[in-house]
Amino acid sequence: MAKRGFWARSNRNSVTAATGFRWSGGLHRKNALFYRTLNGAQVGDLSMSLIHTAELCGANSFDYLTELQRHAEMTVNPTAWMPWNYRETLQAAGV
Repeated sequence: MAKRGFWARSNRNSVTAATGFRWSGGLHRKNALFYRTLNGAQVGDLSMSLIHTAELCGANSFDYLTELQRHAEMTVNPTAWMPWNYRETLQAAGV
């Protein structure tokens, strides 16, 4: 079993290289220690990125992710479902 410090450094470098995600530290860095696979790390990074972007745009991240799940069949145009404009997409769809 690898030492925790070595594993964290090697995982951070491989995930950053694979996803282009910049590690900003804090809670995400602590949680990233527990990803078992590179695919799991990529999914986690995508989720954390969406949540953080929603918060920066003033959207409730839980409501945003819930609407994405409810309208998954309508996501033909992904740019219309970004955190900063998903409400307009919902209004245009009459939902």
